[in-house]
Amino acid sequence: MRPLAQVLWIFVVITIISATQSDSDPREVVQASDIMKQIKQGEPVNYVNIIIEGDIDIGDLKLPVVPTARSPEDIKYLGLSKNLTVVRFPLVLQDCLIDGGVNLSNARILAPASFSRSIILKEANFHGSEFYASADFSYSRFNHIANLIGSQFNESANFVGSRFNKSAKFMGSRFNEFADFRGSQFNKSANFRGSQFNKFAYFSSSQFNEYADFDQTKFLGDLSFEGSWIANLSLNQAEFGKIFMRWENITLSEYDETAYLSLIGNFKNLNFLEDADECYYDYRNDRRATLPLLYQPVDYALMLFYGYGVKPDRPVIWSLIFMTIFAALFWWRQGILPLREGEPEEGANRFSLLEAAAFSAMTFLSGGKLVFDPPEYRIASGKAWRDVQISKALYILERLLGMVLIIMFAIAVGKTIIIG
Repeated sequence: MRPLAQVLWIFVVITIISATQSDSDPREVVQASDIMKQIKQGEPVNYVNIIIEGDIDIGDLKLPVVPTARSPEDIKYLGLSKNLTVVRFPLVLQDCLIDGGVNLSNARILAPASFSRSIILKEANFHGSEFYASADFSYSRFNHIANLIGSQFNESANFVGSRFNKSAKFMGSRFNEFADFRGSQFNKSANFRGSQFNKFAYFSSSQFNEYADFDQTKFLGDLSFEGSWIANLSLNQAEFGKIFMRWENITLSEYDETAYLSLIGNFKNLNFLEDADECYYDYRNDRRATLPLLYQPVDYALMLFYGYGVKPDRPVIWSLIFMTIFAALFWWRQGILPLREGEPEEGANRFSLLEAAAFSAMTFLSGGKLVFDPPEYRIASGKAWRDVQISKALYILERLLGMVLIIMFAIAVGKTIIIG
């Protein structure tokens, strides 16, 4: 048996080696230095389905430069260069594996640029670059940091289905045409702080798994997060018209009253009334920590008993709980008894648990005479004074709670169903 086992083991090893060799990438290998020569000589770069070895770095080339039109403030705070390297011809690297990094920082790219369906293994640096033609990064994969700080897209910016496996930096970027990030995935932080979207911005069905920062960001057109999931969204001082999103798919990273109120108004304008209610509930819940200590218990009670007017089921649940508790207390103390017509005195010294439940329900629903008149009762004969007084106090307290919860229920129904 041992020789047979050895033969089988050799066969398995040979099979694994053969499979490994057969799975090796058969694509043509091109050196990054050759691509840089083409850029240097002003030739169009157009490669599809190849492997590129080395770094593509235009910083090593002596290309013509032009002064940037960016403001001194942007240059200072975003770390931009005062001069831009000019790239005049198309740069197309589609379906490629770039076994290195890409440095097109501080470049003015006048022709279409495409990295569609390509994988960039090291840093992708487009810091301060200006795209004057279409920029296509659709279905691309950034395995290292994607640096697009201060970048400017004057034509469409296509990041559909792209995947950022490290941090994605778009701080201070400008999107002057459509910005399309539909179906993109950000596995680390996505920072759009201070960026500006001048047309419609699509983030539909995108996924932000760590952090999405849109502080001070301006959306001059509409913004779509429809179907997206965002773990931590920051919209501090952000400006926007309409945001298409669902509240259940996002979580604000920190309490921001302006962002909350803007989102509530946004949901109402879109007729997303349930989202507006849920956003309002979370806003009030988060705001409680900012209130004076004296007000916090009251605010907590408003949250607990009727969800700040957007949870009509809560008054109903609490009503059932209170009616059950008071029924048990009435049955336990037996200090007061409901009036029963035609029943002899000697048979009315106690009442059953079921009768106590009915008496409690009628007492609760008579709060403020909003639903029913209060049930009549008499003092139980032979009971201690303490039991009688406790039962009377329970009767008054239950009516008061009933009045409060009925009003809360009416407010919540009116706000979420009738008016909403």
